Amino acid sequence: MKASSYKKILHATALLGGSQAINILAGLLRNKAVAWLVGTSGVGLASLYFSIAEMVRSLSGLGLEMSGMKEIATASQQGNARRTAYLVAHVRRLVRITALLGGIVCLLFSHPISLWALGSDAYQVQVMSVSVVVIFSTLQQGQMLVMQGLHHIAEVAKVTAWGNVATLLISLPLLYFFRTNGILPSLAIGTMAHYALSWFYYRSIHKSLFHSYLSVSWRETWQVGKALFRLGGYLVLGAMLSTVTMLAIRGFLVERMGMDAAGLFQAVWAITNVYLMLVLRVMGGDFYPRLCGVIHRRIAGERLINEQTYVALLIITPLIISILLFSPYILHLLYSSDFQQAASLLRWQALGAFLKVLSWPMAFVLLAKGKGKHYLFSELLFFSLYYGSTQYLFSHWGLLATGIGYVVSYVGYVLLVWLWARQFIRFRFHRNLVQEIFISVFLILFVFFTPFLDEYLPAYLSGGLILLISASRSFVKCRNMWHLQPLDA
Repeated sequence: MKASSYKKILHATALLGGSQAINILAGLLRNKAVAWLVGTSGVGLASLYFSIAEMVRSLSGLGLEMSGMKEIATASQQGNARRTAYLVAHVRRLVRITALLGGIVCLLFSHPISLWALGSDAYQVQVMSVSVVVIFSTLQQGQMLVMQGLHHIAEVAKVTAWGNVATLLISLPLLYFFRTNGILPSLAIGTMAHYALSWFYYRSIHKSLFHSYLSVSWRETWQVGKALFRLGGYLVLGAMLSTVTMLAIRGFLVERMGMDAAGLFQAVWAITNVYLMLVLRVMGGDFYPRLCGVIHRRIAGERLINEQTYVALLIITPLIISILLFSPYILHLLYSSDFQQAASLLRWQALGAFLKVLSWPMAFVLLAKGKGKHYLFSELLFFSLYYGSTQYLFSHWGLLATGIGYVVSYVGYVLLVWLWARQFIRFRFHRNLVQEIFISVFLILFVFFTPFLDEYLPAYLSGGLILLISASRSFVKCRNMWHLQPLDA
């Protein structure tokens, strides 16, 4: 891999990161509108509806989003056009089946889901309505996985950007006129709009891939499906662990502290994950398909992981520092003054977010190698640590326990995926990356502890200086990276 590999990473980062910047702006405006129009309890209710939809979609999707992308990306990079076309046809058919399955699950199990997730059967009709969100979000993700597998990054970026703008424009009037009753309709109609937009961009890819009508038998689809579901089953269980754990934590907070606590937790979670999408979207949309194509070449795989991690750290470190430094103002700006009490939680969550970015390139090795059992165990370890530490620390730290538990969980997760990356591809960190990790950790921890200084003004001056240094380093290194050679061992 030559210096051009950096250009590929930076080009994908610019496209997907730019679309995520628009996504961030749209999401922040939408969150601000929800917080202003329906308050903290409305934010909590919206997060529960969304979590239910994600839980059902993850369960019914059977892991096709990642396993299907893996197979399509591998066939595409091998230059096998015929196999690629057949895989796309089979995966698209399987996606339609799983979308219908998800809608049926919402309808049949609306009563127990309402009781479990929302604490009352009064929301049964609303849970049934979530089936619309599940169906169209599954179909939309099916189109996106094909575009990602075929490495149509520009189309993926456009769908992401314009889809979130459309969702924002739909949500605002519904929330304004219907307040809390407009939360679910805005989610459903926004998802449908997102699906329609993804189909618009998918059509051109479909026409170029299928020059003539391609007939695939149901028997062949079943055989392909069985192969995909072997890995996908573990992905489903992992996604279920994630969604169930998040629902359990929100339910725990509602029980102990009320719906406002769930709203504060969701606000913090949304901010850190929106920032993370600048980096993680690149890993899912560009890095993972490329890794699937080179994972069987150890040196090429190791180099790609090191380079992706290096670029990710340069981008995420200034963002994490800005969250640490300005957490109360971010919450006030993006939501309202009622959310400022969650500033300390946001700071802990930001620390965990840094560890998440550090771990993800190594974690993708498990998926690219088809190690479903190992992937599931890593997810089980993380979410067991997360929920267990939150429960254990809650009596002493209250809501802040969710942030501390998040950091503790990712410390264990980073160590585990690093050990497995070493085992499966003899992975090791290159020298320049190790140096960048230490610098990033030092800068982030320095700013994290600035609020504990006695003097308020010196704390912000020193933190601001660190932010300036970090942002300047990242800018210069990314600018020069077009001419850099691969990371030296």
